[in-house]
Amino acid sequence: MDQDKSIYLITLRGKETLSNWENVSGLPQYLNGGWFHTVDEIFWRRLTISTQVLSHLVRGQNRFIPVSRDEQILKWVKKWRKKQTSIPNASQMLHIELYFLLNQLQPLQATLIVNKFTGTNQVGKTTTQISQQLNIEPFQGHLNFLSTLHFIMRKVIQEKVSYPMLYSMIEDLTGQSLLTQSTSKTYTLLRKGYSIEEIAHLRKLRKNTIEDHIVEISLIQGDFDITPFLPYEMGKEISKTATQIGTKKLKAIKEKHPNASYFQIRLVLARQEVSHES
Repeated sequence: MDQDKSIYLITLRGKETLSNWENVSGLPQYLNGGWFHTVDEIFWRRLTISTQVLSHLVRGQNRFIPVSRDEQILKWVKKWRKKQTSIPNASQMLHIELYFLLNQLQPLQATLIVNKFTGTNQVGKTTTQISQQLNIEPFQGHLNFLSTLHFIMRKVIQEKVSYPMLYSMIEDLTGQSLLTQSTSKTYTLLRKGYSIEEIAHLRKLRKNTIEDHIVEISLIQGDFDITPFLPYEMGKEISKTATQIGTKKLKAIKEKHPNASYFQIRLVLARQEVSHES
């Protein structure tokens, strides 16, 4: 929705709870809803059903119950399967690509992905079941699962030549489609030369909302120029500080750079994240 119809305020107790949670657990390293929140579920369903299909077909089993009843996903997997000239080769390639990616992660992260797969000899577990097995909170398990999925998606997009099988499952989901509809409208106006204040006025949105959109754009569009929103030297110093103190906590960085806005700090961190993953 373009209109901000409600504003939610965090209570003092809520802030304390969030702060304690961040100190104890924090957000997983690769969690990136800014890039993938609109497409990660689609990619995951394609991957799990494709894995299930290959697992059965490579053993000559043509009858099985798919893990998802989503007609659009099933239709996509059917077309994808027809493009595979050799089921054994496709199965082996997918296994190799996943094995290589998951071996770059911690065992907990890999377990949250692998144990959710369903094949001929395995019934996929739920995130709650796997979390209990790993002795972690289900919510933390869910965040770590998403973080691992986002790691895989970004690696596959950025190194598509190395992961052709996985890239074939995400190719049509990349680029502009990763932006939310509302952010895409803001991006269009930015490219026409409108300022943040002008866009907020035209779209009847708060300035903070437009700034959120710009941070999202900077995460997804690697060539997006952020210099109109902060001086180059300021951005350089903020990036240096974030690296030195080893944190992405806005408050800690803000204390070192009181003249910078939280929006500017978020922009630098977003650009820093993109450059680290390139």
